[in-house]
Amino acid sequence: MIKINKNNFIKLFPKSLKEKIANIYEKIELVKNIDYFIQLEEFYSGEIWKKLLKYEYELGVKIILDNYIKNGERKNIIIAPIDLELNYDQYFNLNMIKIENLSKFKDLGHRNYLGNILSYGIKREKISDIVINDGNAYFVTFSDIAEYLINNINSIDKNNVIIKKIYNNEKIEIQFERITGIISSNRLDNIVSLLTKLSRNEAVKLIEKNLVYVDYEVINKKNKSLNEKNILTIRGYGKYFYKGIVGSTKKDRLKVEMMKFM
Repeated sequence: MIKINKNNFIKLFPKSLKEKIANIYEKIELVKNIDYFIQLEEFYSGEIWKKLLKYEYELGVKIILDNYIKNGERKNIIIAPIDLELNYDQYFNLNMIKIENLSKFKDLGHRNYLGNILSYGIKREKISDIVINDGNAYFVTFSDIAEYLINNINSIDKNNVIIKKIYNNEKIEIQFERITGIISSNRLDNIVSLLTKLSRNEAVKLIEKNLVYVDYEVINKKNKSLNEKNILTIRGYGKYFYKGIVGSTKKDRLKVEMMKFM
C-alpha cells in the first residue's frame, strides 16, 4: 500500500481548509491506532468528502458517508478501520428533522429556515443541506442539536411551525431544475455563459476570477471540457449537475442538459 503522509494530504486541499484537514488526518491516524471507527463532528462539502473517498486506500481507512439525504452535498462521515465489517448506518448519531410551516399566508424559504437555525448559535457545519419541499424544511443534524432545536423553535420569522424528528426511511432528495440549451462546443466558457445568461467574455471573467468550480475544485481554464456527471458550481449563480450532450442541431451545434440544485 502506498501511504500518504500528513503534509501531502493537506496539500490536496485549498489552503483555507488547512486546519480542518489537519484535524481529519489526526482522526484517521487515531482510527488506525485504536482499530475502531470514529464519527466526525461536522457535515463536510463535496470538496472534502470526494477526496477522502478517492484517497481512502492510500490513507488506510474506510470512509463512510451518511445517506440521509439523497444527492446531498453536505455529508457527515464515519472513518473506520479498513477491515472492520459493520453496518455503519446504525452508528451515525444523527436525526432527520422536519420543520412544518403552519402559516397559510406566508411561504418560508431556505434563507428563512437557515437564518433562524443559526440565530440559536448553531454553527453551519453542524447541519446538512436544507431541503425545501412544499414549504417545509428537512435537514439532518446531530442528536443533541436536534433535541435542542425541537425544544426551542416554535416559530420562523413569526410563522408558527412544528419541528419534529422523522425516520430515516422517509427518504428526502435534493430538488433539481432541468436546464437545456444549445452551445457551439463543450467548453467551460460556453457552458458558464449558457447558465448565467452572460456573454462569453463575461463568462470568461468569472472563470479567470476563480469563481467557477468543477467537482469542487477551482478551474480557471476557459477551454476545459466538461464530462457527464461533473458538478459545476458558479459563485453567485448556483450549483449544477452536468448530464452531458443530448443531441445536436442541423448546424452541428450541441444540445446539452444540466440539472440545477434547488
